[in-house]
Formats: sequence, C-alpha cells, structure tokens
Amino acid sequence: MSTHDPLESLADEPAKPVALYRGPALTLFRGWTLVGLVVVCVGVGALGRGAADDAIAFLSALSAAPPPPAPPAPAPQQAPRGPPELLSAAGPRVSGKVPAQTGGATTFPTGVPSLVNVWLQGCHDCLPAFAAWRELRAAGLLPAHLNIYNVAYGTADSAWAKSYVVEEKLHYDDGSVFVRPLGISSFTTLLLDKDGVVRLRDRPDAPGYADRITGAMRVLWSDPHALPEAEPSVPPATQQLSTSTMAPDPPRR
Repeated sequence: MSTHDPLESLADEPAKPVALYRGPALTLFRGWTLVGLVVVCVGVGALGRGAADDAIAFLSALSAAPPPPAPPAPAPQQAPRGPPELLSAAGPRVSGKVPAQTGGATTFPTGVPSLVNVWLQGCHDCLPAFAAWRELRAAGLLPAHLNIYNVAYGTADSAWAKSYVVEEKLHYDDGSVFVRPLGISSFTTLLLDKDGVVRLRDRPDAPGYADRITGAMRVLWSDPHALPEAEPSVPPATQQLSTSTMAPDPPRR
C-alpha cells in the first residue's frame, strides 16, 4: 500500500500571488489618516506662527522699554569755606560828593569800610533785589555793624525807600559819582574799603549774598569781634557833611 503525501500535489501547483486588500475599510482608514495628518500639520503651523508672533512681540517690547534708571551720582564734596575773594585793592576807586536826603552831602572815600547800595526807584529789574534786601534785613542775616549808604540815581521818595528798608543814609547821585564811572545799570551792592576802592560788587537776590557780604566785611575790618570798637565814634556821614545846602532834586526818572 503506497503512502500519499498530500503536500506533493501542492508542490506541483504554481504559486498564486496574493492581492492586496482594497475593501471599504481600507479606503476609510486611508481617508481618516489623511485628515489626521492635515490637522496635525495645521496645528503645528499655527503653533509655530504663534510662537514667532510671541517672540517678535517680546523683542519689540524689550527694545521699546526705557533703560533702567542710572544710579544716583555721589554728592559733590563741598570745599571748606574760606574768606571771599575780594577784588584787587588796585581796582576802581569811588571819589566824589553826593547830596544826602536829610541835607548836606557825604564825600567818598569815608575812611572806613562801607556798604553802598546803588539803585533807581521804579526800576523793574531792581525789584527782586529790593525784595531780597528787605527780607535779609528783616531776618537779621546781615552783619549788625554795617556802615550802610543807600544811593538813589536821580531822586527817590523817602516813604517808598522805607518800605524796602533802603532809607538808611539815603543819598542822591546824578550819575557822576557811582552810576556812570562804575557802569551801574541795576540794583548793585558795593563794598568799599577805607580808601574807597571797590572790593566786592554784588546783588542782594544773588545766592550766597549774605555769606559773601559777611565774610568780606570781616576781611575789610580784619577782626569781626572788634567791629563796634573799630567803627568811629562819629558816623562817617556826619563827619563828611558839608555846610552847603542840598541842591534841588533832579527830575525823577
């Protein structure tokens, strides 16, 4: 009895190719896969554009932001205060006679250091200096033993002068003694030494005026504690008064 091997008959038959499955399920799978890929690509693109926009906005804000504030500069160290720098003793010298408001006249130089305010009543540019002088005198910020003269260009009303505390030893200058020789065009304070030389030229509304006047007068008098004794017993104005009567006031300017 022969033995039949069932595989032998299959070995003689040629192999048949297996066709790929192309049914509806495969078509549906491929469709959804394509849709998924499109969605992923769109999402990635949107995320990329959003990130780029955020980066651009951040860089723009960074460039537009103001720079951080600089650290405060260290306060400059103040140099120790010394005596004021006076003008040269070879500077301009005041000489001449000016009539006094009370009568008589005063001749310069007076022989002692003097403070002379030269001004014009009604001068618009002078008003801040008038106000500053009045405040300094009211506050007692000027030395108590000042030999003060007030010289008005032309003439002045005594009541008006008193309102600004410039009535002390009020004199009038026609321009020949102070105004024209020294080129004065506004309220000006002059410190004269005993020889009538201008050693300081200042203005009451200038910062540091009181300190400069005080320091300069100390230098001119040499010893500030000796001021009452150093001043002559008779006021210089009285010493220099002439016996002539005051000429009529020039026209008011």
